[in-house]
Amino acid sequence: MINIFGILCLWFKCIYYLRIWKETNYLAGMVVKVVFGMKWFLMVYMMSHLAFGQGFYRLSASCGGEHTFTTKPEDFVLMQSIFFSFMLSIGEFSTSGWNHDGQVGFRNPNFNLVWIVYLLSVTLNNIVMLNLLVAIINETYAEVSEISIEVAFFERV
Repeated sequence: MINIFGILCLWFKCIYYLRIWKETNYLAGMVVKVVFGMKWFLMVYMMSHLAFGQGFYRLSASCGGEHTFTTKPEDFVLMQSIFFSFMLSIGEFSTSGWNHDGQVGFRNPNFNLVWIVYLLSVTLNNIVMLNLLVAIINETYAEVSEISIEVAFFERV
């Protein structure tokens, strides 16, 4: 377990060593500025996943657990539903088990509501939030590019 953190620290140290070369020295500072610039965005982004995850969890629970978003209804707990919301945001758009539980003619009573929450989640998390992230990174890049010579001297010292 500790090896994972060691490997991550090693690679972060590699970013630190980018300060050696003239062409890449301001990029090391920019990575740090982007991460600090994203802190409030990440809080709002996680709140969005918590909200949609809880919505998916409640939709699943309102059917008595028979219609969940996984193959095993007993495994669909709140953390699994938050993970489902996150997986939606990175492109896992599986909708195969939403409308039936394997029995012929048994349909999910919340099927239309599930689609509405699903489309809201994809629209907000994939389109709006990730475009906002790109805008934050672009703004930080523009700020650092304006003062790249000063940042370069600072990073080389």
